[in-house]
Amino acid sequence: MESLRESHMQQRLGRSLLLFPFPLQGHLNPMLQLANILYSKGFSIIIIHLPFNSPNPLNYPHFTFYSIPDGLLEHEPSIYLVTVLNTKCVKPFSDGLSQLLLDFKEEPISCIITDALWYFTQALADTFKLPRIVLQTFDISTFHVLASLPLLREKGYFGTKDFQLEEPVTETPPLKVKDLPEIKSEDFHRYIARVINGSKASSALIWNSFEELQKDSLTRLCQDFPIPSFTIGADQKVVARYASDVWKIGIHLDDMVERGKIERIIKRLMVEAEREGIRERIMSLKEKLNLNEKQQLLYGDLVYNTGLHLRQ
Repeated sequence: MESLRESHMQQRLGRSLLLFPFPLQGHLNPMLQLANILYSKGFSIIIIHLPFNSPNPLNYPHFTFYSIPDGLLEHEPSIYLVTVLNTKCVKPFSDGLSQLLLDFKEEPISCIITDALWYFTQALADTFKLPRIVLQTFDISTFHVLASLPLLREKGYFGTKDFQLEEPVTETPPLKVKDLPEIKSEDFHRYIARVINGSKASSALIWNSFEELQKDSLTRLCQDFPIPSFTIGADQKVVARYASDVWKIGIHLDDMVERGKIERIIKRLMVEAEREGIRERIMSLKEKLNLNEKQQLLYGDLVYNTGLHLRQ
């Protein structure tokens, strides 16, 4: 690690950012993509990671990688992976962060950017007096629903009868009761509460989406989360409802469908005028996404241009 760091020091004097991805592929890839964006804006990048599903440093020679032990057993039950790692990684992450702060005095670590699932890192960020920015790989609308779970639970939406599944959820339009995530244990409620509270306590949120796609959801979240929120680029039940009813770029299929219903939907997409409308809306969103990416390149680093003051 030392030789790689020294070679980069000759080219990239200034500030370092410490990124901590969660070791699941759908979380790891967005974090590495964000790291590339930040590197292109002049930051030196440190990736702290676990042996479990670790990224390949050979694919990112411009980053510094620092591995910490995860303490996982060979047959650790996956259902408890998030909570287990948030317990077992506290000391290794704290020790690693202490060492990295010493190693990178010439390019001081300005802040840490962690996946939302690493809720334990907020307390350590406060201890080390470092800003913590949270990368949310959840869809914005899905996260809004998760943040609303206590209210939805209080309103009695969970455990409803089959005949109520088509009823609208007035607190989270355009969702219906059947679109809500299935809650099967108290542990899930506690876990989600930790993720939400850790996100609220952070210095800023970064969303793996873009504003034109989910402007209303982003506006609602900004009202509940009084911290900066930034979109950077391009569950399932919530996303499916938005795709069919809000963005209108798809047709909603229920969990249980009949062959005849699938046949009718395919005909709608292949023959009827609805196909052209969907195609036009998809192309419109694509153009907005391309424009969004060009604006990010023109206006520079999302951290500097938001007025978020990072530690010198």
